[in-house]
Amino acid sequence: MQFSFDTDEESFEFAVDVVKALSIGFNMSEENALKLVNKEWGYIKLFHKDHPFHHELPEYFGNELFFGHSSKWWLTEKQRASMGLAPLAKKPLETSMVKSET
Repeated sequence: MQFSFDTDEESFEFAVDVVKALSIGFNMSEENALKLVNKEWGYIKLFHKDHPFHHELPEYFGNELFFGHSSKWWLTEKQRASMGLAPLAKKPLETSMVKSET
């Protein structure tokens, strides 16, 4: 898998897991998931083990990249309704659904 940013080994596996989360969780081809990750994270020069992204799970970033931060995808349906937000078209990814095989 070729990313548009440099990585260390641990971060490469993390980025692969984000691609897998998008692909599996949102029925997206791996090619399109990789394009989305590269598009959104292309500003990163070196994605390394101390990068702040490692404080979240790959599924978090799958949701963030798929829905966008402004969608407030983390809110429950009840919270969304009370704030006048429309329901999400798809259910957000559950945590720990993707585990790197390498």
